Amino acid sequence: FGPFMNNFVEMAEEFKRAKAAVEVRNSSDLEKELIFLMQNPEQREALGTAAKRLVFRHQGATNRNLETILSAASVAAS
Repeated sequence: FGPFMNNFVEMAEEFKRAKAAVEVRNSSDLEKELIFLMQNPEQREALGTAAKRLVFRHQGATNRNLETILSAASVAAS
């Protein structure tokens, strides 16, 4: 992804910390990174595996947040 992740700062940082994504500055960096990944299948696989783990770790977050909101709403209505 590129440097303008203003709406997803936390998630972008989490992906970078987990080595599950690469931030590029411009199209030239993107081209270099894509060539590198195409030429290095083990690195490409590691990046994909880390991304998959991170996504699975967050799976169900929407439902957990909804449960919290509904619980708080029922307490407030009491």
